[in-house]
Parts: sequence; structure tokens; C-alpha cells
Amino acid sequence: MKPLLHALLLAGFAAAASAGTIRNPSFEEPADTNRADCAQAADWETSGTWWRRETGWQPRHWGPCMMAYHHWRVTEPAPSGFHQDVSGIPPNTSVRFSIFVSSDADANFQTLEIRIEPQGGGAPLAAQVLTTKSLKDTDWRQVSVATITPPSGAIRVAVLVSPAAGHPHRGAIRFDDASLDIGGNR
Repeated sequence: MKPLLHALLLAGFAAAASAGTIRNPSFEEPADTNRADCAQAADWETSGTWWRRETGWQPRHWGPCMMAYHHWRVTEPAPSGFHQDVSGIPPNTSVRFSIFVSSDADANFQTLEIRIEPQGGGAPLAAQVLTTKSLKDTDWRQVSVATITPPSGAIRVAVLVSPAAGHPHRGAIRFDDASLDIGGNR
């Protein structure tokens, strides 16, 4: 009985410790732990095409991995993105989602949108839209968006990229070090 109680307590502490935090914020952990080169990052869902967890790309912001959008390979006109649902945040609490972004100098994507949505997706609670021109250099920069959590205390943090309207599509966009600040200044 004691081992079962101990295991339940540890599971509860682990769940409480991860409540309200982004899991795998630098995309270091692969979804398939048997493959270090796995293109899917653990705890993140992707939509659309050509999102990859990259293990050897440069320049890196921190650590050996990053999430990358291979814009030059995209053939569909629809936006693509990645997201993670976060729960356990007190209702009506200020939150700020931040992520570091770097773009190839020749990238010609249409827009990059950093969003906070209700858990499960939907119309954004807050969004910041960036254009190719605003990210034309290859330096890493932190972009952020802030809002107040809904009564459920559960949100989705999301990144969406809309490809260029015409072809050829050029360049890539890199992402690293996602964070969620809870209860701070907006």
C-alpha cells in the first residue's frame, strides 16, 4: 500500500509542478524517445506542412535543438503552425507567451503570428502579427503576446506562419526557448 501511495503522491507533485508551464520549451525532447533525430518535438502539436524539430541547424539560440518552418518546401497556400495546451493557471490571470525567432535573410513568408488562444484552439485571446520585413535579419529576437486567462485557466500557445502568396517560397524560420510568464506585468 505504501508504494502505491508514494507513487500517487509523486504523480500529483509532478502534475502540480507542470501545471501552468510550457513543456519542452526548447524542443530538446523528441516525441519518439528512441530516435534523437525525430522531427516531432515532444509535447507540441503541429498543423499544416513542413514543421520540423531540427537537431543540427545553425545559428542556435540555446541548446542543440529548435523548431523550424521549412518555407522553401511549402507548396500549399494554407498557414502552418505548432501549439501546446497549458492548463492549471488561475482564472483571470495575466499571462505572457514569448518565443525566440530567427529568419533567413531571404525568407519571403507572408506573416508570422504568435497567439494565445482558448485551450483546444479558437479565436485568439491575443495575437501579434509580424511580417517578413520585420524579421529580415538572422539575429534571434524574442517576440511576445500577453492576455488575461479565461475562467477555465486553460490556454493554448500557438505559432502560425502564412506562406508567401506566390512562388518561389524561400528561406526558413527558426524558433527556440518558448516561455510562459504567469501573473507578471502585461
